[in-house]
Amino acid sequence: MPFLKLISTFILFILVLPNCVASDSRTVTLYFAGTGATVDWWNGNKAVFDFGLHGFWRPELLATLHHAQLTQTHRQDKKFINGIGTGQNPLIDLLGKTRPSHSILKIRGWQTCLDEATDFINEVIENHDQEIILNLVGWSRGAVLAMLVAKQLSDQTQIRDINIIAIDPVSGDKNINENIFYLSKKVKRFVGLYAEDERSRYFTPIIPAFNPNNTRAWLVRIPGSHETLVGNIQIDGHALEPNCLYPDCLIEKYIPALQNNVGFVKLIIGQLLTSRAWGSVQFNDQQLKIIVTPEMSADNIKALWQFDYSFMRKISFIPIPLTFLWDLDFYTKKQTCESVNNLRGIKLADKNVPRCAKRYFIDKTSRISSLTEYSEIEKLSWKNMQLMTKHLQQQIDF
Repeated sequence: MPFLKLISTFILFILVLPNCVASDSRTVTLYFAGTGATVDWWNGNKAVFDFGLHGFWRPELLATLHHAQLTQTHRQDKKFINGIGTGQNPLIDLLGKTRPSHSILKIRGWQTCLDEATDFINEVIENHDQEIILNLVGWSRGAVLAMLVAKQLSDQTQIRDINIIAIDPVSGDKNINENIFYLSKKVKRFVGLYAEDERSRYFTPIIPAFNPNNTRAWLVRIPGSHETLVGNIQIDGHALEPNCLYPDCLIEKYIPALQNNVGFVKLIIGQLLTSRAWGSVQFNDQQLKIIVTPEMSADNIKALWQFDYSFMRKISFIPIPLTFLWDLDFYTKKQTCESVNNLRGIKLADKNVPRCAKRYFIDKTSRISSLTEYSEIEKLSWKNMQLMTKHLQQQIDF
C-alpha cells in the first residue's frame, strides 16, 4: 500500500505533527456559516432559507460540528458565526446577501460578522493568559470570513497559530478588499476544499496566496457542488435553482449516495481538528454521526468519484439558463482556464468547461487557474483517494 503510506506521511508531517501545541495552550475554534445559514442548521428541519421554500432539509456540516464539539475542559472555546444575510426580516436579509459590503439598514454583512468573531476572540484573550491556537472553519462566504478574521488578528501576540479550513471559499462580492487573500505568517496551516462540479456564475472560488516557508497548505478538489460538500443531497446540488425547469428541480429529488461527499469532508476535518497541532478539539460521538449515515468506507470513497455529476453541472444558482453565460466574464475579458490535460484527480468533472479559480500569489498578482493546479508543496497523486479512508478512520475519535 505505498500510496496509503505516502498520504499518511504527508498529512502527519505537513499538517498535524509540526509545531505541536503545548499542553498549557488554549484552543479557540470558530465556525463561519455560508450565506443564509445559521447555527440551527445542525437540525435538518431548520436547514432552510428565507420563507422555508427551499433549503437542505438535512443537517449542515459546520453547524453539526459546532453542535457536537465539547467544551467542558478549561482549554477549549467555540463560537458559531451565523451567515451573511441572516437575522433580520427577509427583505433586509436579501440586501445583506446581495450587498454584503454595504452598511445600510443594519444588514448582516462582512463587517457585522467580522465584529462578532473578533469580539469573541478578544474576550477570550482578555479573560485568559494562555497562548491560543485559533482554528477558523468556514464554508462559502464563511470561508472568506475566516481569511478576513485571520488578517485582522495577524498581529495579536497572544495567538500562537492560526489554522484555516476553507470549504469552497467564494466571496460573491466585487467590492471586497482583496488584501485578505494574502495569508500572513501567523497562518500556519491552510486546507482548501474545492467543489469540482459547481458551475454557477459569480461562484469563482479563491485560492489565497501564502508563503510555503510559513504556511503549510493542502488544496483538494472534491466531486460535487458548492453545497454537497456541507450536506445538500439534492440531485442538482443546489437548494435554490430559479432557472431549473427539470422535474428533479421542481420537486426536489434526494440522492442518499451524495452523503458520501459531506462524509468525506467530515473525515478530513475531523482528523485535522482532533490532532494536537489543531488543539485536540473533542466531539460528542453520537451528535456528530447524524451528519452522515453510514460512516465512510473504502466503497463509499470509491462511489464518491463514480457518481454521475453531469446534471449537477447544468444547474446554476443564478437564473441564467445557458452554461456559457455563467462564465461570461472569462470570455469578455479574454480570460480562459489553463490547460486541463494534466489535472490531478480520479476523473475530470468536465474537460470542455472546467471550473476555474482565482488564485493569488505573493507578488501581488492573481490569475484565473484550474482548481487542480497545485502548489509546489503538493506533490501528491489523488488517483486512488479511496485508499485514504482506512488511515483517516484510524486517526479520528468519532
